[in-house]
Amino acid sequence: MRRRCCQWATFGEAANARLPGRLPRPQRQNRASSENNLVTPKVKLIIAFIRVPPPHPVPGAGAVHEESAVQSISIRVLLLSSCLLLAAASAARAQSDVQFIHCVPTSPGALQYACTIATPCTETPCGPEGWTAIPGQPSLPESFFQPGGARESAIQVTPVPIAGATYTLVNKDVGGQRWAIVQNQTNGIVTGNVFDVAGGTDVQFIYCAEANEGSGVAVFGSCFIAGPCQAGGCNAGDWQSIAANPEVVASFFAPAAGRASGLQLTPTSDEILISKDLGTQRWTITTLAQEASAAFPLGLGPVFGNLFEVSTEEATVDSVVRTNAQIAFAVYSDSLTTARTLRQRLDELVASPSQATFDAAKAAWLAAREPYGQSEVYRFQAGPIDALRDDGTIGEDGDGPEGRINAWPLGEALIDYVADEVDGDSGPESGGDVAGVDGNVIADAANFPDLSPVVLAGLNEIGGDERNVGTGYHAIEFLLWGQDLNADGSPGFGGRDATPGIRAFTDYLPADGGCTNGNCVRRGQYLIAAADLLVEDLERVVAAWNPSGGVYYASFTSGGKISLAKILEGMGRLGFGELAGERMNIALVANSQEDEHSCFSDNTHRDIFLDALGIQNSYLGRYTRVDGSVVSGPGPDALLRAQGDAATADELAAAIADTMQKVGVIDQRAKSGVSFDNQIQEGINEPNVRAAIQALIAQIPPLERAIVELEVTTGDLCQDTEEFECPE
Repeated sequence: MRRRCCQWATFGEAANARLPGRLPRPQRQNRASSENNLVTPKVKLIIAFIRVPPPHPVPGAGAVHEESAVQSISIRVLLLSSCLLLAAASAARAQSDVQFIHCVPTSPGALQYACTIATPCTETPCGPEGWTAIPGQPSLPESFFQPGGARESAIQVTPVPIAGATYTLVNKDVGGQRWAIVQNQTNGIVTGNVFDVAGGTDVQFIYCAEANEGSGVAVFGSCFIAGPCQAGGCNAGDWQSIAANPEVVASFFAPAAGRASGLQLTPTSDEILISKDLGTQRWTITTLAQEASAAFPLGLGPVFGNLFEVSTEEATVDSVVRTNAQIAFAVYSDSLTTARTLRQRLDELVASPSQATFDAAKAAWLAAREPYGQSEVYRFQAGPIDALRDDGTIGEDGDGPEGRINAWPLGEALIDYVADEVDGDSGPESGGDVAGVDGNVIADAANFPDLSPVVLAGLNEIGGDERNVGTGYHAIEFLLWGQDLNADGSPGFGGRDATPGIRAFTDYLPADGGCTNGNCVRRGQYLIAAADLLVEDLERVVAAWNPSGGVYYASFTSGGKISLAKILEGMGRLGFGELAGERMNIALVANSQEDEHSCFSDNTHRDIFLDALGIQNSYLGRYTRVDGSVVSGPGPDALLRAQGDAATADELAAAIADTMQKVGVIDQRAKSGVSFDNQIQEGINEPNVRAAIQALIAQIPPLERAIVELEVTTGDLCQDTEEFECPE
C-alpha cells in the first residue's frame, strides 16, 4: 500500500513407477447484461515420490500470438475442421481428445509442410493406415520454434544429439489447442501431439537416454530435466540430471484409453508418440522406436518431450472463483510460513549478532517477499487483506491489516537514526517533528518504554501523517539494511552506486560488546516486535481464507459473478494504479529512490516482477508454492474460452505475457547489478522501465473487454493513481 500525501501511493503410471531419488471515473456498469499469480516456476514431477530440483526461473519472453502468425492455412481452423472431421469418422476418437501429427517440410528448410494426422492407436501393432493426409500445405511461423509466447508457451532443445539429430521440443498454444511437438533439426520433420486443452502451466522438458529393458520396465541410464529456454536462446546448461537410473513401466509405451491418453507410431515407424495424463500432469513424449521386444512391441529407445500441469476441472464461474480462493489461501499461507522463518532468523540475530546471523536474517526477509508479492492481486477487493477487522469480522476497505503489513514509503526517521540527507523525497525527516516522540521511537525509552506489537501498531499514521509508518515488511527491511546510501555513506546526489543499505550487524551488539549507533538492545526489541506483529496479521488473513471455516472463504466462493468481478478488478487496479502508477512512474518521474517500494534492500525489481506475476496467476488460475507444489484450476482465461471467446482470452493473455517479459527485463538488469534505483537514475525516458509501465497500462483495454464478455460489474480499474489517463 502506498501512503499518500496530498493525494499523490520412474515416469511410470501412478504408483507403479520406480525412481530413486491502477479523480475516479463513474463506476462501470454491466454493458452486456441487465444482471449484476534465472527462475522457471517449479513443477511437481510425477516421478515416484521424488521432486526434481527445478531450474531457475526466467522472465517470460515477448508474447508471440501464434494463432495470428499462422500463414497460408489457419492451423486452428485446420485442426478444428480437418481433425474433427477425421474424428467423426473414427470410433477410436471416443477414447481420447489427443491427436498426433507428422509433418514433412515441402523442401529443405521450408516451414510449409505435407502433414498427416492420426488418432491414437488402439492396439499393437500400430500401422501407417491410422494416418490421414491433411489437405493443402499448412505452414508455421518461424517464431513457433523460438522461445516465447503466451500462457506458458515454451521451447527447449535436447542437450545432445539423439541418434544423430538434435530436436527442438515445443510446447505452445495455437488457438484453443495445445501443440506439444518435436522438430528434428536435421530433416525438419515435425511430429507430436495436439489436443483441445490450451493453457497448460509449468512446462518442463525431459530427455532420457541409454534405454534398456528390465523386468516389465524400461531402465534409463541417464535422464535430464529442463525449464524453458530463455529469450536469448537455449543452452545445454539448462538441463539438470535426474539421479540414479529411472525406470518407466512398460505400459507407458502401450496403447491406453482415457482422457488425453494414447500413443501412435509415426507413418515412417521411426518414433512412438505418447500422450498420457499422470496425476495432474500431462506427459507428451517421443521415443525412438528401437529394440522391439515382447514387452515393448513398438520398440524402445531414447525418450524426450515435455510435461506440464493441466486442469481437468470444467471452467465455470464457480470453479474459477474457487480456484482463486484456493490460491489466495496458498499464497497467504506461504507468506505466513516464510514470515515465521524470518521471525526465527531475527531471533537468532538478536540473540547472537554476527555477520552470519545478519546475512541469514536478510536472506529470510528476501525469501518472505516472494510469496507476499504474489498476494497483492488480492487487494482492491474489500477482502481480508484490506477489510479484515481486528475482531475477525470483515468490514470495509481500509479496516484491514494491509497498512500494517506492507505500507510504504516508510517514515524511517520515526523508527531509528537516519542520515542528515537522503537522495529522494523521504519525509518526515525527523521523528522529533511528531508530537509525543523525542527523536525516534527506538531512542525514546521515556515515551516508549515497552516496544511491543501493540505499541508499534499504534505508530502508524501517528500525528495524522500517513507517511508515519512504523510496522510491516519495510520497517523490518529498514532495521536490517538501513537507508540506501552509497557504500561510502554519501546520499547519492552525484550518482547512486549499486549497493543497498549499509547497516552493520554491530547495530545489534550489546552496549558493552561493540554496539554501534546506540540503543542496540532496543533496536533488537523493535525488530522482534515488528516481526511478531507481521506474523499475527498474516495469521488472521490466512484464517479468513481457510477453506475449512474461514470467515471470508465461504462467502467469496459462493459469491458467483460478484466474486468473479472482484478477481478482475483486483487484477486491473493492482497493475494500472498501484504498480504502473504509484510504484513505478512516481519513482521514475521524481528519480527518487525513496519512492521505490523496497528502497533499503534494493529489492524493488522483485516487488515489480512478483506483483505482475500475481496478476498472471489470477488470470491463468495457478500458483507455484514455495515448496514447488502447484495450486491450479480454471481461471478467467479458461472461462473466456469455455464461453467461446478465445479471441479476448488470447488478447489478454498476450498482454499479460508481454508485461511479464517487460518486468522481467527490469528484474534481470537488477540481478546483473543495475538495481531499480540505478535504472530510474538513467532518466525519465529509461526504455525498460517505460516499456514495463506501458505494458501494464496496455492490459486495461483487453481486461475491460473480458469484463464485458463475462457479464460482470466492477469499479473503475484506473481509480488508484493520477499519474496517467485510463486507456480506452
